[in-house]
Formats: sequence, C-alpha cells, structure tokens
Amino acid sequence: MEITIKCPHCESADNPPNARFCINCRGQLFQVCPSCLSELPWHFENCPKCGVNIDKYREKTKLAETEKKDNELEAYQRELSQVQNDLQFVQSPPLSAYISTYSKSQKRFRDLGKTSIWGCGMGVFDLIIVYPAIVLFVSMILMVMLRPGIEAILYFLAFTALLGGIMWFRFNTFIRKPALEKLKTREIELQKAIRDLTEV
Repeated sequence: MEITIKCPHCESADNPPNARFCINCRGQLFQVCPSCLSELPWHFENCPKCGVNIDKYREKTKLAETEKKDNELEAYQRELSQVQNDLQFVQSPPLSAYISTYSKSQKRFRDLGKTSIWGCGMGVFDLIIVYPAIVLFVSMILMVMLRPGIEAILYFLAFTALLGGIMWFRFNTFIRKPALEKLKTREIELQKAIRDLTEV
C-alpha cells in the first residue's frame, strides 16, 4: 500500500510522500521550525534538529514581537507629539527669532531645520545685504541724534521698515522654511509609521 500525506488544510489524503504542496488545494504540506527554519511534517510538535517545542517557541516569539511593536508605537507617538509641539512653535515664532541670529529662539529654529548660518546661504545674504543694512541703520540713528528734524526722522522710520522687511525675508527664507519643511515631512512619516503598526 502506497504511503500518502494528509493535507492539514483540506484533509485530502491523495498526496504522494515526496509532495511539498497539496495536489487538491495547493496548501503547504510542511511546517517550518521557527528556530532553525528546518522543514518539518505538520504533526511534529518538537523540532528534531534544534530541539525546541514549536508551539511554545512561536508563542514566545509572538510575545516578543508584540512587545517590540508596542515599544516602537510608544516611541513614535512620543516623537510625533514633540514634532507637533515644534510645529506650533515654528508656525508662531517669537519676535526675537526674526531679529537676533544668536537668540535662543532662532538657534532652536536652525536646530529644527538642521541648517547652519553658512550652509543654507544665509551667511552670504548677511554679508551682502544684512550687515551693510545694519551699518546704514546705525548711521541713521546717529544722523537723527546729530541733526534732528522731520526729514531725518522720516528717513529713519523708512529705513527701519526696510530693515525689518529684510530681517523678515531672511528669517522666513533661510531659517523658518527649512524647519517647517523638515517637521512636516517627519510628521507625515511618523503618522504613517503609527498607522502601519496599528493596522497590523
């Protein structure tokens, strides 16, 4: 009498002894040891090669994967919360961030955007535009002090507005925009990672 293998999926007993897949349902006729990855018959409870109990090892591995998944999810959620707090800060920057290169708030912006003064082109902009404008601004202050009058005050106010516009452009172009882009990109990445973990 020819020995056949019973399929664990459809219970067909017509499979030859060397078959790896069921001829009826095409289901797999063997199991893989989760420890040493050896192919074993379905009815084996222990692996003859590495000695592990297959069901217990799978349960242990499943618990470890669940714990790893929970830790990853917690870490992603914690980072997402920080990123969203940083986004609120970037979207409503304090006045000091616009004005001073060395203020804590502007340094935080550069850290969030991972930009350096020279690496993003801001240093060249400062040399060509900002520093000469500051020198002229100081000159305007001296002019108002030495030759006070309506005309000098109007020049001073106009140049103050111009300098404010320059600093606003400098901050938004070289500092705020990179930080905003990086944070929004990271927020999308984290939201996708959390969604993938919770949907599994």
